[in-house]
Amino acid sequence: MADPRLSILVVDDERAIREVVGDLLRECGHEVRLAGDGEEALRLLDEHDVQLVLSDVRMPRMDGLRLLDAVIARHPGTKMMLFTGYGTIPDAVAAIQKGALGYVTKPIDFPRLLEEVARLARDHQLASSGAQLMNEMLRRHEQGLPLSRNRRMNQLVQLTINRIADSTASVLVQGESGTGKELMAALIHRFSPRRDGAFVKVSVAAIAESLLESELFGHVKGAFTGAVRDRRGRVAEADGGTLFLDEIGEISPAVQAKLLRVLQEREFEPVGSTRTSRVDLRLITATNRNLAAEVAAGRFRPDLYYRLNVLDIHLPPLRERREDIPELVEVILGRLCRKRGRPVPAASEEFLEQLARREWPGNIRELENLLERCLLTAGGESLEPGHLPEDERRPHQAPAPTAADWAALTLDEAREHFELEWVRRVLEEEKGNVSACARRLGIARKNLQVKLKRLGLDASGFRPHR
Repeated sequence: MADPRLSILVVDDERAIREVVGDLLRECGHEVRLAGDGEEALRLLDEHDVQLVLSDVRMPRMDGLRLLDAVIARHPGTKMMLFTGYGTIPDAVAAIQKGALGYVTKPIDFPRLLEEVARLARDHQLASSGAQLMNEMLRRHEQGLPLSRNRRMNQLVQLTINRIADSTASVLVQGESGTGKELMAALIHRFSPRRDGAFVKVSVAAIAESLLESELFGHVKGAFTGAVRDRRGRVAEADGGTLFLDEIGEISPAVQAKLLRVLQEREFEPVGSTRTSRVDLRLITATNRNLAAEVAAGRFRPDLYYRLNVLDIHLPPLRERREDIPELVEVILGRLCRKRGRPVPAASEEFLEQLARREWPGNIRELENLLERCLLTAGGESLEPGHLPEDERRPHQAPAPTAADWAALTLDEAREHFELEWVRRVLEEEKGNVSACARRLGIARKNLQVKLKRLGLDASGFRPHR
């Protein structure tokens, strides 16, 4: 996967500085605009979608602190980081308390600046796919509408908003890859008493094991080769807010021990330091692994597991909430098309029926990827089955459910799941012949057609292509 890119505005009254920073960021693939002061920056922000502002503190007409106030008021989705000389560090610290992400001292340490921007880009990429879904869920919640057409998922989200979010306990979100674990973590933070604090996200698997401890807990200058200055970690950034660690099952025993101390004692030491730092945060973790099995195998500390698993949320896969596919498609298409500056095509009923028959092993992430592929071939006002890639137009075989899958289902859900898979199997063996299937199942042909519609199955998709 390509490195994530950002739309960045560089603001500095020194032309040489803003041009050098701009050139470096462009070489990294970012889209960059330049401004000489805060007033020019605001005009550009009003005209363009900017994700990150890098601004000097001291500038004529409108300085960086006044620009920060304006960005917070007029462009709340835009992040801001400051350049500052040593004499203005107190101003930069005050800006961080207002909402700035941080600061880089002058003369600018360009490797560190690029490292920080790359980290912000990764965070933005993690958040982008869930942001529109979050907005849609909030809109429906404010209107008193169900947050999901699936009864089980709707109950789970309502429980999260009304009960789990208000707790201070750690939460473990479990589910297959792509089911929306980060979105659920963001929802918990959004409705928690810590909503005004930072929501800090870390994808553990995306960080090299040798760097993870420093990424989480920070380090002091000289702690290891390349540690040329002190660095604040993500745990410290989450002080007063929420820390979300995705793929928690990937952390090493050493990091497990330090994380346990954060939960038990609310304290830690940066790498290479003997100075203890205090922290007040809520921890939400996520995994697609069976952590109980990891504990039994000796790969995960049992004491940490019990600390993480105070409250447990298990997200159902997309194949168990197919009713939500039409609305997910609408939201995802809207985001993808806005990014490309093109009209949003409608999804035809036939197209949605094709999607409903898939098993979605990659869940919502796979749905988003497939829709992006469809948009490359769709030139009209609607998406039709013919816009699906050839290998996606036939039904997909469901993976065999595990014991854990069955144990998570209610009796009604288990009965429907078994019925769906059995009817699908007979359709495949009879190559979509409805009359033959009805005879095999021992029901009337008309009753089978009603059942197929209820289960979201289309017999024509099982017939051989001519």
